[in-house]
Amino acid sequence: MRKAEWLDRLLTRAALTKEQVPRFARDDNVKVRLETTPEELPVAQFPLNFIPERRIYRVSELSRAIREKLEAEFGEVWVEGEVSNFRTAASGIFYFTLKDESAQLRCVCFRQYSRYLKFRPEDGLLVTARGRMSVYEARGE
Repeated sequence: MRKAEWLDRLLTRAALTKEQVPRFARDDNVKVRLETTPEELPVAQFPLNFIPERRIYRVSELSRAIREKLEAEFGEVWVEGEVSNFRTAASGIFYFTLKDESAQLRCVCFRQYSRYLKFRPEDGLLVTARGRMSVYEARGE
């Protein structure tokens, strides 16, 4: 086995680059016992870092990431719940909460859709609604 071939096998086994190999192993003038295979040599120990790398998000980045994941996972959904906190804005937009016994969702029905409703929503009404899940990034809601 040639020295270059031996060195390449050693580098592959140890996952090292040539710059990380000690100079004596790279020097062609030094005699190396070529009878020893790379598998027989001890592999250099590398320090292991088990502490996860910390990623610090800006508020807007995290809010955007949440919105994108939520919209990708839940396209159009049907949900059943009781209307509460219903109010109509001056712009004609409906704001309300859909809730059941253990959770609640804040909802909005924009004017271009609210005009097609065949009833006027009110608190306490049990409804089945169709819509899409999203997050208003500016407030994280």
